Amino acid sequence: MTRVMPEIEKMTRGKNSSFQKVASYILSCQDEVIFMTLDKLAGNIGVSTTTVLRFARALGFEGYRDFQMQMRNEVVNEVSIYSAYSRLNEKGETRNSTALLQETMELLLKSIRKTFEQMNPGMLKQALTLFRKAAGNVYLCGLGSSFALAYLAYTRMVPLRKNVRLFYPDIAETMDPVLSMDEDDVCFFFIFHRYHKRSLQLLKEIFSRGVRIVLITDYPVDEIKTYGQVILPCFVESTSPKNSLAGAVGIIDYLCAALSLENKKEALNRFASVNKLYEENDIAR
Repeated sequence: MTRVMPEIEKMTRGKNSSFQKVASYILSCQDEVIFMTLDKLAGNIGVSTTTVLRFARALGFEGYRDFQMQMRNEVVNEVSIYSAYSRLNEKGETRNSTALLQETMELLLKSIRKTFEQMNPGMLKQALTLFRKAAGNVYLCGLGSSFALAYLAYTRMVPLRKNVRLFYPDIAETMDPVLSMDEDDVCFFFIFHRYHKRSLQLLKEIFSRGVRIVLITDYPVDEIKTYGQVILPCFVESTSPKNSLAGAVGIIDYLCAALSLENKKEALNRFASVNKLYEENDIAR
């Protein structure tokens, strides 16, 4: 099938003013549109659902769902000309440093705001409960660039309870802990598109052992949602070729703040013990 994103761009230059309006909105908000219902999209644009359906059919699709799925595949797999790498190549040289800084900061704030707006409070509550009540270990796992998030979460969570463990990215060090994992354990697993093969293999293996998994990920979650008892999705739009991790960092900070406040006395005692240990061994914090 012909790529849909370039065809949508052509619609912005067509003669149908309603189609121009739909196309312009989709191109400017594509990362959000791929998860919107037909009613929501039409309402945001200010047109009827019939107009959106006619737009999709003009592009050769039978209905809105087929159109959205094709668009989702292109956006997620970064195969369209509107991928982050293409946008960087197209616009990077035309912006001065001040404008680029402003756009970068605005997108970071947008990622945090959208992550917050779409977050399910019930899922957050379940994540907190799993952390507090885990009978075994709490693992933090992320491969590739996601390891930075796992490590950040580890440094925040290790003072909050016993038996917090970090998966290291070395293949042997990654697989060894899996052998002793079971249904008493909880794993906070950071994984983002495009999914690394090793990440998927590790996720499936941990799941097969009955471990309860909290997924911190980005949209869409269809491919991995089976493995997460709790799913905390983030928006990751960025001016750079790599995804923004601001939303995920916000989730980590929230979880740690909530856990600290729920059991303030124990948290303060453990923080004090950790700090004392660092000082005695001259460890930089």
